[in-house]
Amino acid sequence: MESNQAHVNDLHKKFEDLNEEVSAALRVQQDAVANATSVGGRSNLAAARKDALRLAKKTGDWRGDVTALAKHIDLQLQHSRALRSHYAQSLLNTSSQKQQEEAEGSRLRCLRSDLRLLQDFRVRNPEALANDGFGIGNNATTEKDELASWDTQLYISFLLILMLLSWGGNVEIACRHKLQKEKRERLAAKTRNSVVSIAGEGLVSESRAMSPSRSSEVKSEMLVEDAHFTMQKLKREVAELKGTNSKLMLTNSQLEDDLAHLQAKFDEEKRAHLNGKKWFMPKIQKVHLQVLILFIMRDQENRCAHQGWSCLFATQIVPIFSLGVVQENERKDRLVTLAMAARYEMVQLANRQEQLAKEACEQRNILESRAEAELATQKHQLEDAIERLDATDAALSNAKASIAQLQGELRATAQAAAAKETELLAAFEKQQAALQQKLDKTKRELMESMSEMLNLDSRLRKAQEKLTKQATEGSTG
Repeated sequence: MESNQAHVNDLHKKFEDLNEEVSAALRVQQDAVANATSVGGRSNLAAARKDALRLAKKTGDWRGDVTALAKHIDLQLQHSRALRSHYAQSLLNTSSQKQQEEAEGSRLRCLRSDLRLLQDFRVRNPEALANDGFGIGNNATTEKDELASWDTQLYISFLLILMLLSWGGNVEIACRHKLQKEKRERLAAKTRNSVVSIAGEGLVSESRAMSPSRSSEVKSEMLVEDAHFTMQKLKREVAELKGTNSKLMLTNSQLEDDLAHLQAKFDEEKRAHLNGKKWFMPKIQKVHLQVLILFIMRDQENRCAHQGWSCLFATQIVPIFSLGVVQENERKDRLVTLAMAARYEMVQLANRQEQLAKEACEQRNILESRAEAELATQKHQLEDAIERLDATDAALSNAKASIAQLQGELRATAQAAAAKETELLAAFEKQQAALQQKLDKTKRELMESMSEMLNLDSRLRKAQEKLTKQATEGSTG
C-alpha cells in the first residue's frame, strides 16, 4: 500500500513536470510561428522540433514508469497469494498433526484397557481355582500360581509405566520438532519479506527518496506484522500448554489408578495369606490333638499292659515284656518323628508365607515411593505449566490491547490513504485528459505551422527566383 502510494506521488510529480515542459514547448512553438517570417526562423523551428522530441521522450519514460508500477503491483499480489497459501498449508499441517496425536492417544487408551482386562483375568482365575480346590496335596501348585500371578501383575504394571513414560517422551519430542519447524518457517517468511521490502525500496529509491510519512507508515506496518506474529506464537504456545496440561492430568490419573490397583492387589494377597494361615492353624491343632489322643490311648494301653505284665511277671515272661517295651519305644519314636515332621513342614510353610509377605510389602513400599516421586515431579511440572500459562495469558491480553490500538491506527491511516489515493487518481485523470487535449491541439497547431512554413518557404523560393531572374535580365539588358 505504501509503495503504491509512493509510486502514485512520483507519477503525479512527473506529470506536473511534463505539463510544464509541454506548456514551455507550446510557448516556444508560438514564438517560432510568430518569427517564421524573420531571418532566424529556421533555427527557431529546429529548437521547436528538439523540444517536441524531448517531450515525446518524456512521455515514453512516463509510460515506462507506469508499466513498472503495474509490474511491481502484480509482484506484490503474487507474493501475498504465496504467503496466504503457505499459511493455509501450515494450518493444514498442524490439524493433521493434532489428528495423528489424537489417534495415538486413542490407541494407547485401548491398549491400556486391554492390558487391564488381561491382568484382572490372570489375577482372578488362579484365586478362583485356589478357593474351589484348597487341600494339602495342591499347596505347591497354588503357591506357584500365586507367585506367577504376582509376577505377571508386576510385569504388566511396569509395562504400563514404561509405555506411559515413552509416550510422554514422544509427545515432548514431537512438540520440540513442531516448535523448531515453526521457527524455521517464521525465519524463512521474515527473510522473504525482507527481500521483497529491499527490492521495493530499490525501485522507489531509483525514482525518488523516501518521504518521512512513508517511513512512519512502514514502521507502523512492521509493528502490526510483529504483533500479528507474536499473537499467533502466543496462541500456539497456549494451545501447546493446554495439551501438555491435559496429558499430565491423564498420566496423573493413570498413575493413581495403577497405585490403587496395586494396593487392592496387595490387600487381596494379604487376605489370602491370612486365610491360608487361618486354614492351616486348625489343621495343625487337630494333628496335635490326634497325636495327644494317640499318646494317651497308648499310655492307657501301656498301663493296662503293664498291669497285665505285672500280673504275668510272676510267671517268668520277662522276654515278652522286654519285647513289648522295645515295640512300644519304636511306636513312640515313630509317632514323635511323624509329629516333628509335620511340625517342621508347618513351620517351613509358615516361614515361606511370611517371606512372601515381606517381599510383597517391600515391593509395595518401593512402588509407593516411586509413585509418590513421580506424582511430586508431575505436580511440580503442572505448577510450572500453570505459571507459564498465566504469564502467557497476561502477555496475550497486553498484546491484544496493543493490537486493537494498532488496528485502529491502521484503519485510520488506510482510510486517509484511500481518500488521498482517490483524490490523486481523479486529479491525475483530469490532468491527463487536459494534457491529451493540449497535445492534440499542439499537434494540430504544429501541423498548421509546418504547412504555413512550407508555403512561406515555397513563396520565398519563388520570390528569390524572380529576383534572380530580374537581376540577370537587368544585368543582361
